[in-house]
Amino acid sequence: MNLYLNLVNTRNMMAHEGRQKEARSLVNDDILHKLEAGQNNALLVRIGQYQSRYGFFNWEVEFPEAFANKERGFHIIIGNPPWDKTKFTDPDFFAQYRSNYRSLPESRKKEISTDLLGKPHIKEHYEAQQQWVHAVNEYYKETYPHNSGSGDGNLFRFLVERNLGLLCPGGTLNYVLPTGLLTEDGSAKLRKEIFKNYSILAFDGFENRQKLFPDVDSRYKFGLIQIERKKDEQQSARMRFMQTDPLVLDSAEGTFAYGLDDVKATSPEHLAYMEVRNGHKDLDMLKRAYGMFQSLDPEWLDFRSELHATNDKSIFLEKFAPGLLPLYKGASIWQYDSCFGKPQYWLDPAVFDAHLREREISRLIDDVYPQLAASSKDGKQEAVLKALGLRQRQELGSFLRPDRHYYRLAFRDIARDTDERTLIAALLPPGIGAQNKLPVSIPKRYHFDSGQQTIKIEERSLPRLLLAQALFNSLPIDWILRFSVAITVNKTYLMRLPLPQPTDADLRDNPVYAELCRNSLLLSLYYNREGFQPLQNMFGLADRDIPATPKQADTLRIRNDHLVARLYGLRKKEFEHVLSSFAVLQKKRPEYVRAVLKDYVESASR
Repeated sequence: MNLYLNLVNTRNMMAHEGRQKEARSLVNDDILHKLEAGQNNALLVRIGQYQSRYGFFNWEVEFPEAFANKERGFHIIIGNPPWDKTKFTDPDFFAQYRSNYRSLPESRKKEISTDLLGKPHIKEHYEAQQQWVHAVNEYYKETYPHNSGSGDGNLFRFLVERNLGLLCPGGTLNYVLPTGLLTEDGSAKLRKEIFKNYSILAFDGFENRQKLFPDVDSRYKFGLIQIERKKDEQQSARMRFMQTDPLVLDSAEGTFAYGLDDVKATSPEHLAYMEVRNGHKDLDMLKRAYGMFQSLDPEWLDFRSELHATNDKSIFLEKFAPGLLPLYKGASIWQYDSCFGKPQYWLDPAVFDAHLREREISRLIDDVYPQLAASSKDGKQEAVLKALGLRQRQELGSFLRPDRHYYRLAFRDIARDTDERTLIAALLPPGIGAQNKLPVSIPKRYHFDSGQQTIKIEERSLPRLLLAQALFNSLPIDWILRFSVAITVNKTYLMRLPLPQPTDADLRDNPVYAELCRNSLLLSLYYNREGFQPLQNMFGLADRDIPATPKQADTLRIRNDHLVARLYGLRKKEFEHVLSSFAVLQKKRPEYVRAVLKDYVESASR
């Protein structure tokens, strides 16, 4: 049995390395018979080499007593699985040789990586590491179906999926693992499997601020989870989050019941828990907000990354010259402020456009194809070309208009739930490039005009961007987001937010939405008058309307906070509770927090 399982594992790993022919030969019945008879020593040696290299471990062989009866499995599994990702990156590799590699300018990184890869033994190690990561990731994809399509491979999720399958009925898995199992989109498929065939009994969540794990980032969140192999559609777990002292485990302090019905109320698609510090006091307010508004619809507003900090770095320029465009990253913006940080890199507009040309043509095809009555035998590109009377893909370039020509809304990808603010967004003027840590809104769609057989461009509504900027930068929305985010504010968390998404007519005619849009633009103008001058004229704003001092700007921000809080029906006590969670903001700007609460008036409907 041990030989057979090692044989199968060896075959799988060799197949993932691209050695399919040799792998197929391993399962030949004649060869297997010879192996069992102790013959074919060369193949035995090869299997032993792969076993040593990949660390095969067979539970049925190592623990036969656990699988000898009809229950089959363990009653209790206890562990702390590795939290590493199965991902190969240049910064991780080259930092082994230059500890400050990650912080160096791109040109210096290029010099160092070229020099290092010029050494045969380092190049061999580099290629071997790439091959290793590719092989194991391909193996994980096939072996762990409830982790497929979840982004970068994460070892703790693989161990959870594998060990849940090792439990006997009524057995429990007891793990120390990242809170991401309960909250992250990457764990959504695995969570759905757990809710379907298992029951989460308890979770005690911690922040690492007291360095309980010295080698782990202080911002990291983890916890002790207990999962039982028992189906229960009405399951309810004993929960607590955001603890810092492990002595709390000796008591029930801060625990509350968090049911599957609560999970579905705030996250029907991803079935994610919210990290609510105050139990049902927070959870009930969140459920009300999610009941009032739908999650952000990509048809109303959507985001994407423009340039990757590593994959697209070849076009980044380190010195400014006239005519170059600034390349923004997360630290370039603050709330409403599109001039917060100085650019580190620059872009040549012609090179920038050429670099993105193929991607933009693909976007045009993706936008236009669904609008066509194309025959099933035509591929997307062929159908679009035929509809336009064109022959070559490159001819579609005549219809392109790069995103850099439009106003776009951007938000910071990296921001903690314990910072002064978590959701940080700013409207960007035209003429800017953005790195992937600064996702930007999609400013347009390509539309097929069948009458004229041409492509037209439909721009995203500017009032919609202004309203979204006001919502994202408000305290109530920030408060809602904090229950999902730990370190990274990625797009998936943003799209889960319950937000008002009015039509363009409502944006114009509804006085609350109209005021939020106006205040939003005035604040953008306060920080960047030159960049938004065309919008000042378009919206008929006088110079005297634009804030001239920080206090006047704060007055507009506070007004927006009040309007958004009233949209969500927050009572004054509830709004005070929301503000109490912003500890850093209260410490840095206590006068602002006091001013926000001072004049808050609840909606008359409450």
